[in-house]
Amino acid sequence: MKDTTFSVSDATRLATAYADAEPQPVRMNDPQVVRNDDEVITFSPSRVFDPNSYPSDGVGMIGTARDYLIFLEALRTRNNPILQPESIELMTKNAIGALPAPSLDPGWRFGLGFAVLEDPKPTASPRNPGSWRWGGVYGNSFWVDPAAHLSVVALTNTAVAGMTGDFRDSVVRAVWASHDNTFATIIPLEHRPKRSTRTCCPLR
Repeated sequence: MKDTTFSVSDATRLATAYADAEPQPVRMNDPQVVRNDDEVITFSPSRVFDPNSYPSDGVGMIGTARDYLIFLEALRTRNNPILQPESIELMTKNAIGALPAPSLDPGWRFGLGFAVLEDPKPTASPRNPGSWRWGGVYGNSFWVDPAAHLSVVALTNTAVAGMTGDFRDSVVRAVWASHDNTFATIIPLEHRPKRSTRTCCPLR
């Protein structure tokens, strides 16, 4: 992962951040307030240009789709020198038992690292039980289906529509409707060509 960091100096490699609005998204100001259902989120796009900004893994990381796919594949395949397979297992399985998870879609539970799909029937999800997912409020989402040997990354520049709702669900449907693996982001890493684009996007 050579393109993942907490601050950048080359603005030309950074995707312009947009915020949900009607009738269409608007370019973010700084600060920018965005409503997500009953939640209000304040964004500060300029913080990525400050090398002294706090390196928070929850709100400040930036990188490329390829780097993030490498990260997800390292977890999916259990092939990495940092985390033991047992640790990844805890991250990607239900850690809350039967406790309610009202912030998640029906059938999903919390693991120690991600939201984990236990029952796809309530939402008619095509993904297999044991799939896991998460997202970022700047407009990113990802999910992994270990049974299908599949890791999917979708980076957009629109908060928060790229993280949740119709766009995220449409990506899921498109992946499962595709039979020719035409999307670079849905091809398992071991089958991807070595050459890739290097467009930098926020990963917050």
